[in-house]
Amino acid sequence: MLLIAGIASVFTATAWAETQVSFKLLKGPRYESDGYILGAQELEGYIGAIKEDDGVTEVVLVGSDGGNDEGEELFALAAERSGVKALRKEKGKTREL
Repeated sequence: MLLIAGIASVFTATAWAETQVSFKLLKGPRYESDGYILGAQELEGYIGAIKEDDGVTEVVLVGSDGGNDEGEELFALAAERSGVKALRKEKGKTREL
C-alpha cells in the first residue's frame, strides 16, 4: 500500500511540474525557454501554443541577463492574453506578476 502511495505521489509531482514552464529574461527584452530565444511579439504565440499543446497553466520568469521592468511587464501581458498565470522567481522567492 505504501508503495502505491509513493508511486502516486511521483506521478502527481510529475504532472504538476509539466504545467509550469520557465523563461529567462534577456536583454532586449527577449526570453529564453527550452533552447528557444523569443522576442516580445513571439512570446505570446509560444505561451499560447504550450498552453494548448502541453496544458501549461503557469509561466515563470527566472533570472535576468540584462532584462528590465519592461521585460517583466511584457511577459505578464503575454501570459494574461494567453490565459496562463505569470510568476517571477528571484533569489529563491516567487511572486505573481
